[in-house]
Amino acid sequence: MLRRLFSLIMVLTILVPGLFIQAQEPAVTVAPSLAAQADARLSRWFDANQPGAAVLLIQDGKVLFKKGYGLANVELGVPMQPDNVFRIGSVTKQFTAAAVMLLVEESKVNLQAPISSYLEKLPKVWKEVTVEQLLNHTSGIPNYTDSKDYWKHMREELTPIQLLELSVNKLPLDFESGTQMRYTNTGYILLGMMIEKVSGQPYARFLQKRIFEPLNLKHTRYDSVTDLIPGMVSGYTLGPKPAYFWSVTQKYAAGGLVSNAEDLARWTLALHSGQVVKPESLARMLTPTRLRNGKEEPYGYGLGFRQSQGNRLVGHGGSVSGFECYVEADPTVKAAAVILHNTDYYKVDNKYLARFLLSQAAGKPIPELKPAAIEHSKLRRLTGWYTREGEFRFITFNGTTLFTQVLGGLKYTLIPISETEFALDGWDKQLRFELAGDQVLGVHRLYAEDPQEEPLQKRMDPIEDKDPKITNMVKQGLRDTVEGTLKSDLFTPDCAAELFPDRVTQAAAFLKSLGQQTGIALYAREERSGRYRYLYRVSYGEKNLIVRLWVEKNDLISDIWFDLE
Repeated sequence: MLRRLFSLIMVLTILVPGLFIQAQEPAVTVAPSLAAQADARLSRWFDANQPGAAVLLIQDGKVLFKKGYGLANVELGVPMQPDNVFRIGSVTKQFTAAAVMLLVEESKVNLQAPISSYLEKLPKVWKEVTVEQLLNHTSGIPNYTDSKDYWKHMREELTPIQLLELSVNKLPLDFESGTQMRYTNTGYILLGMMIEKVSGQPYARFLQKRIFEPLNLKHTRYDSVTDLIPGMVSGYTLGPKPAYFWSVTQKYAAGGLVSNAEDLARWTLALHSGQVVKPESLARMLTPTRLRNGKEEPYGYGLGFRQSQGNRLVGHGGSVSGFECYVEADPTVKAAAVILHNTDYYKVDNKYLARFLLSQAAGKPIPELKPAAIEHSKLRRLTGWYTREGEFRFITFNGTTLFTQVLGGLKYTLIPISETEFALDGWDKQLRFELAGDQVLGVHRLYAEDPQEEPLQKRMDPIEDKDPKITNMVKQGLRDTVEGTLKSDLFTPDCAAELFPDRVTQAAAFLKSLGQQTGIALYAREERSGRYRYLYRVSYGEKNLIVRLWVEKNDLISDIWFDLE
């Protein structure tokens, strides 16, 4: 069962050499067998009456696959078309990076110069941060979308300077510049400001004149809520419900563009064929980041890298309220894949889809996994809760199949590869359980074709409840919700405004369907930024509810989420 109705605003952070497709030539669809294979793999992930996606695969100037799934507008029942326009989120960053390189080529920007040499009145701790460190996320400047209470202001129209003053100007660096890589949208806000200062043009106009118009990208532009944008789809979140409004002024050069699938493919192949920046500039954009300790990160300037079947893939994703985007190229075979969603809740991993599509273009299709036959008792022993560094994973079993879910996310089927190894259905991820005899110690996560496993997520047990006051509040609050007597004064004003009355009413119906509450156990309690996060398992007979809440110092609940285990 998917995320339930006590969840508050959850917006994912802004949140990823070929041939140029000549603008005047009509797209030619070829290889029907390939298209049929692609559609057979993709179609099961999209419902005809739900928000959907536009998917495109192009190779060597030819459209191999192009299709729209689901609805472009749910309220009107408008089917998705493959040429519809979407918000592309952080895919904007590669356009910003290319714009910076154009200025580098004109000797107007030095990648090794501090950003303070181009922009005035920046915080002192940012003084030595270089332009390159902004491009490759090694600056240490905090991510503005992660700052406390930022999302309370997401609807406001702010200038870039106002945005920084609101969120990060008074914060210390997360780490010494150049010593780590940590994704931060703030760096690209600063790069957008630098582009404007150096070029003397607004960011949107510079991209329009220097990139969009020369490449004939007729459907790519800076977003607007006042202009009519032909072909623009509506964005949705879980439900489906209309996505929360997020001012484009706050996305800016980190995530403020809109585009369609064919424009993004045209842009990608033009970039890799040297039609956007000079070869030496492109080489800089595609060079992995090397930290001060010598460690290499698979990320360049607004683009990430991975391997698939011996080929290097180059791409990036984007996520903004109600939209998800992923664009990836396989320069070896002159192919590009584009996936655009008009919802931020969907069933399949974009990296999985892109790798599958590009494998088709490479002539080496990735087969669907066939599940290994494993005794049910050996599957059941893996169930439980696992954690590492604040991330929580839940493994459940329905009698025949294992499922995995991270806190706040959707539930996915696990496909057995062996007794301890499992692939996530429709995702480019695998889990490997570590055992000592029959005792399960934890689980490792790894990505397709990446031999490096992530550190162990240890199996969890209930912890001692040293402050039963909050536990009793949770128990009684769930009961009061069912009985219709839940009081709003248990919550902060902002939280109460989100919950009452509609979500509380809907939550009451769900909780009532579970029956009598039979137990509660505390699994985690941790302090962060002056407030506490609690994680509970609440039992209703054979069913268990995962409950996560944030509690302020005054004991008021500021955020609560629950889901059926």
